[in-house]
Order: sequence, then structure tokens, then C-alpha cells
Amino acid sequence: MNFQRVDVQTHAKINLTLDVLGKRQDGYHNIRSIMQSLSLNDRVSLTKTEGGISVECTHPEVPCGSSNLAFRAAQELKEAADVNYGVHIRLFKNIPVAAGLGGGSADAAAVLRGLNRLWNTGFDINKLREIGRRIGADVPFCLTGGTVLAEGIGEELTPLKPISRIWMVLFKPPFGVSTAEIYNAHDRLKRKYSQSTEAFLVEMEQRNIDTMVAAMGNALEETTADLYPEVANIISRLKARGVQKTFMCGSGPTVCAIAASRAAAERLKKEYTDFNGKIFIAYTVPRAQVFLKRERKKGGEGWKKGSLHL
Repeated sequence: MNFQRVDVQTHAKINLTLDVLGKRQDGYHNIRSIMQSLSLNDRVSLTKTEGGISVECTHPEVPCGSSNLAFRAAQELKEAADVNYGVHIRLFKNIPVAAGLGGGSADAAAVLRGLNRLWNTGFDINKLREIGRRIGADVPFCLTGGTVLAEGIGEELTPLKPISRIWMVLFKPPFGVSTAEIYNAHDRLKRKYSQSTEAFLVEMEQRNIDTMVAAMGNALEETTADLYPEVANIISRLKARGVQKTFMCGSGPTVCAIAASRAAAERLKKEYTDFNGKIFIAYTVPRAQVFLKRERKKGGEGWKKGSLHL
């Protein structure tokens, strides 16, 4: 179909477990992680143009030039498909920026999937993942999402059975962290190898949500907490309050607190009115993206609405 515009809803990701296995010769790190899509989402609007690539964003801290992952995704797809079209990308941000929740990667994945339809390039998911790997380690996961075992640098993906809905409260401090800085510090401090992923997989076989939650963990948490004491303070305060499980998201600085229900999550959020940052309530979801709207040019049809799952 000859669409002129598509809107895509794209979801955040969280590392329910993150084990760092070591640094590779290319500078990346091998990991083992359970990656999971979350309800927290951005909306990415793509309008076909005859010119180049442009980006605008609702968040003032997000760059709109060639350093933006959404821009790079469009550029990589354009080169791979050898098309003459351009695109105007509008990013409506709800996923916090520089939070360890994969917002930039999610937006890039949405651009790849959306432009694959808008430009009618016809690439399959394997080709899109190949392109995504050139943009960022989390982009291949964000193309499909769900519950996945991620290995290598995050690009070796093994789909797992969906887990039951888990509610959580996300505490995002008023600053971001550099992923490279955290990994470099982790190497320098010679942290011990953790095995939270293997423990999670064992408990997953039993389908016991409580023991699965207990197995969640992040090998980078101690490093980030050492460099940024506010992260350590959030975790300490939540543990003192008796929260079932806390762990840091990705390289940080966001801290996740697991809640027994939506009501419990809302109560926990209300207790932290003095928190100097932002608090989000989220839950696990079974997929990464959904097409929200499509617009044809002919006849002024307006929106062709649908919920076409990717």
C-alpha cells in the first residue's frame, strides 16, 4: 500500500537480569541478559518526503541531528534499500532519556519497522536486525521485544515464553549516565561475574513468579551506585521500606522496584513525593511495537486506523 504517513508506538525495554561476561577486542562487552518489553512507550510519527531526513522531538534534551538513533536508523535503511524517498520523523517521548530503558533504541527500531512499510522496502526481520546492529546493541531486541534471552553484545536473541504481568515503579534521578563510562569503570574495578540470568532461567521453567523476581539482578548496579551515590540512596531507601525487589535498569541510573499489583505500585509512588526526579509506573508487555495509524494520500481519506502488530 502507498502510505504517506505511519505512526508507531514503541516500548521501553528493561534488563530483568544483566550479567557482564567480559570485554571483547572490538571494545564491546559480551553479556547475558533477560530483556523484557515494558508498557512505557514513545510514539514515532513518520511522514514520507521527497527530500532528506529530518527529526523533531518533544524532549529538549534529545538531539535532532545525525547523532539521534532514529535519524541514523532512517539513514541506514535508506542506504540499504537505495531509495530516493526522505522522511520527517517526529518523536513523542514518554520513555525517559538516558535512563537505561532503551528509549533511543526503541525509537530507532520503530523507524526501521515503520519505514520498511512507508518506503515499501520489503525487508524481512532478519535484514532489519542486521541493519539495527549497526545502530546500537539494543536495537535488534527492540524490533520485536517480548521476553528474550540476549547474548553476545545483545544481538544474539532467543525468544522465551511470555511471563505473567509484573508491575513495577521506576525511579529516574534528575541526571543521565554514560553507558561507556559505566562499563569502563566496571572493567577497571574488576567486578566479579554474576549469574542472575541462569538463576532466572531455572526459575522460569517452574513458572514461579516470586522466585523469578528474586533472581532478578544487574551486574552493573554496584559500579553505577559507587559512581553516583544517589542511585545507592534510592536502592537503600526502597530496601528499608521493605520493597519486594529492587535493581538498577541497564547501565542506570533508573532504579526499578517490583510491586505486587497496580495498587501497590501506586501506593509506593505516592510515598515518594519528595523524590528529586521522575517516577513512572509500568508493567511487562508481550511485544515491542504496534502500528497505530496509517494515512493514504489519495482522496484525502485521512487516517486509516488499525492496530497492526509487528
